[in-house]
Amino acid sequence: MTAGKRGGYGVSNHLFGEEIENWREFFVFFSYPVESRDSAMWPEQPKGWREVVERYCEANMKLASRILEV
Repeated sequence: MTAGKRGGYGVSNHLFGEEIENWREFFVFFSYPVESRDSAMWPEQPKGWREVVERYCEANMKLASRILEV
């Protein structure tokens, strides 16, 4: 992660004895506040993903503001 930024990816599993019961891979990114985004950790593929996510985040914030009348 870039200094002062949040987000990233990882793997977690829950071991019970020698057997893996649960396994997950995850990717975390923050849409707001914008200054907390660590776009360096965002994937470059598929092509255009970052732009689509940025537009989605903006539209989501506009909708939330409208619903909450902020």
